[in-house]
Amino acid sequence: MRDHKYVERILNDNEIQGKYSNEVGAHVERIIQTRLENYKATVNRTLQYEIQKEFPLLNKNIDFLIPSVNAPIILIESSYNITTGSGQSKRADQLVEFYSTLMKHNANHRASQIIMLNYCDGFGWVGRQNDLHRIYGASDFVFNQRTLDVLDEVLNEYYPNPQFV
Repeated sequence: MRDHKYVERILNDNEIQGKYSNEVGAHVERIIQTRLENYKATVNRTLQYEIQKEFPLLNKNIDFLIPSVNAPIILIESSYNITTGSGQSKRADQLVEFYSTLMKHNANHRASQIIMLNYCDGFGWVGRQNDLHRIYGASDFVFNQRTLDVLDEVLNEYYPNPQFV
């Protein structure tokens, strides 16, 4: 019984949860960055990207901007949830709003279209299918750790490779 009290204390300790949550987020971003670096090393050496930069159009820090905040072609946001919670609905609301703003931008700037990718993974999304479907609707592409090849395919399609231009 003593072990159960310890587990309960840890689960209710916001400081521990915050540290754990931050580490999970950092780990997911490392997965994406590793994939981008692998793509750069094996497919297109000219690939450029910025991490955690303020993107004025959305008034938000974006996880990955390809190639840059000043000339965005691809935006990538990531979300990993182990458990379910109301934060997932808020996240879906936020992404729907962002995507609407991007679509308005794209309609008015046909020569400088921006696409949105969302990385969604973790068991928590299984229990929040409605929110996950809303994110699918508010994305050009959605991928997870098992479907990282989607990122390569998007880069092949949308990021210019001077070798083929």
